[in-house]
Amino acid sequence: MPAKTHGMSGTAFYSVWSGMKRRTTDTRYHAYHRYGGRGIKVCERWRNSFENFYKDMYEGYIRHINRHGKGKTSIDRINNDMDYSPANCRWATKFEQCSNQESNVYVVYRNVEVTIHQLSRLTGIGRKTLKYRIFKMGLSPDEAAVPGRKFNTNKKANEVKYGIGGPVTYEYKGKAYTLRELSNAFKIKYATLKSRLLMYGWDTAKAVETPVKRRR
Repeated sequence: MPAKTHGMSGTAFYSVWSGMKRRTTDTRYHAYHRYGGRGIKVCERWRNSFENFYKDMYEGYIRHINRHGKGKTSIDRINNDMDYSPANCRWATKFEQCSNQESNVYVVYRNVEVTIHQLSRLTGIGRKTLKYRIFKMGLSPDEAAVPGRKFNTNKKANEVKYGIGGPVTYEYKGKAYTLRELSNAFKIKYATLKSRLLMYGWDTAKAVETPVKRRR
């Protein structure tokens, strides 16, 4: 196997390759509908050959890590409607990747899944403003997308002006939890819960009861 030849099995670089294949082929993957579910594939050259992926992308991977660090190095499709392939992939920071994939960041607004871009067009509120309110302030999309609101970063000011009482809470089995309290109570990473509840629109029960798949 190529992975054994290079001794790369279990490395972050190998995980990038296996992660691409999972997103595009595993129907159980939570975001499959945004990848394989809409026709995105891994090109034939890479699909069954880690060695080819290594030859095409490893040098660029190391250069990017040396410049930005491993934690800020992600594979990015230049055109989000095209497959993973040498011609359509690059290494990018997560900020660059987020900017490139902005149209694919989904939230649930009035019980309908929409992208941040679509929500911006619906409400007339800028995309950066919406992302800040939802992903930084922790507001629900319905709270964040009310035209004319000028939120203050001071939680007390928002409570007085808009009736938003500090951190958003989520009810589970009759008890209200903040995101941090959910994370501590159910031993699930804060970032994982934040993605499940705010980005993917899961209900609280699904967010805390769905096992977190551990990397092997």
